[in-house]
Amino acid sequence: MKKSEMKKSEINELERILANEEELQPMTGFSTRVMRAVREEEAATTPIAFPWTRFLPGFLINLGLLLGAAVWMILEPGSSSPAQLIPAEWFSDPQAQGLLWVALTVVGTGALAWTTSRWIAAQRTASF
Repeated sequence: MKKSEMKKSEINELERILANEEELQPMTGFSTRVMRAVREEEAATTPIAFPWTRFLPGFLINLGLLLGAAVWMILEPGSSSPAQLIPAEWFSDPQAQGLLWVALTVVGTGALAWTTSRWIAAQRTASF
């Protein structure tokens, strides 16, 4: 409805209502009850723990396989080059490249899980 379509009496009534704006006050004890309910709800909920029992076995198995493969590649007979952390031949060998990707994945997954668990633990202890 446009202002021009409203009757003058309706406009005057609306202006009178808006001019006599009363200050709203909450009921007595309202904020106390709300804060009590918030604290009860906070105390009732338990944080979800990180599933270490599911994560650690897989991580440890992958780490063991990675270390086993690395030891096997280091001790493999016929390697006449000097010892390096990552030999240059590994970058041209598809099997070694796969091992490097697995290593990166295992280390990255571990770092991500550790960082996430630290971040979640910090949020749990934050007070409101």
